Amino acid sequence: MRPKAARILLAALASLALAPLAHAQSWKLAVENQPHVNPGRGYSVQFPPGWKFNCLWFSDETGATRDGPELQAIFVDFRAHKNAFKALKRDASPDMMPQEMAESLVADMAKERGLEKCPDPGQRAGGGVGKARLQPALRVPDAGKPRRGAGSRDH
Repeated sequence: MRPKAARILLAALASLALAPLAHAQSWKLAVENQPHVNPGRGYSVQFPPGWKFNCLWFSDETGATRDGPELQAIFVDFRAHKNAFKALKRDASPDMMPQEMAESLVADMAKERGLEKCPDPGQRAGGGVGKARLQPALRVPDAGKPRRGAGSRDH
């Protein structure tokens, strides 16, 4: 590899490696009675005091976490009623019950991510008491076999 190309590649890799650090510094601390306002989307939300929040760089959502997004997170996503559930090609309406909205949102997210055939970890095989639980699985759209989730055994 030419020295100039190697330097360009090294600079590109370094900027990719440092990008998450630059983004991590922009998290804000949630304070009681000071809601986060998203003027572009027209909503405000009060995150739990002491949690960190930020507009997510990969979407139009706002995310909040107490100890880190891998441990717990709250995501806020604003959707217009028209075509609110794009993967399902379905609209929302102002008179939908929260349960209907949640069911549609979960189904839309599952279809969008190719997870619609994953079993519900809360179901019991055979439908009876004392039967083995179904093993949670994650199927990535272009992967072969499902992988078992951590802690999938029923104790």
